[in-house]
Amino acid sequence: MPRKKNPQLSVISLGPLVRLYSEAHFLNELRPLGFTTRTLRAFLRALSVPTLHLGSSRFIDTLSLSIALRAVLRIGQPDFAAPGSETIDRASPSSHPLSREISLDFVRSNLETLIVELLAAYRTSSWNPAPTELAEAAKEAARRMIHSGFISLPHAAQEAYTAQAIRAVASDPLDPTRPLPS
Repeated sequence: MPRKKNPQLSVISLGPLVRLYSEAHFLNELRPLGFTTRTLRAFLRALSVPTLHLGSSRFIDTLSLSIALRAVLRIGQPDFAAPGSETIDRASPSSHPLSREISLDFVRSNLETLIVELLAAYRTSSWNPAPTELAEAAKEAARRMIHSGFISLPHAAQEAYTAQAIRAVASDPLDPTRPLPS
């Protein structure tokens, strides 16, 4: 009788800090987007996310993947084109820039910010505010914006007055060669 292979584990949890998911787990989620095993591995390489090889299975650390995705999806970053994406074929050099690999220097220099953004995203997604809380938060934000505008009004008025004064005094008033007003 042939020996049966052990079924692949989809999740390995080593305490609260390490949670590994099998490649097959991610492929089940990403298959509708056209991901194959090869595409998933190329995607992970482009994100510089390593895999852990245990026996015949490969496992992916969710924290590493989350940090890498947060790094490429930050506001102000260029669009990220995953391997096998149709955008790569259609993109013209004149269109907006596409990134195809993650910059490890960027991740190293911004690691603290990336982790804070992940924590904020987790906190925001797990927060179910009541509609009244949202309304109160919106009112408070509007009040702060109005207050900020009122604070900046004197600065703008001062800038306008200073520009007008500079135009009125065409030359340096402290210049000794300038004739005194009579």
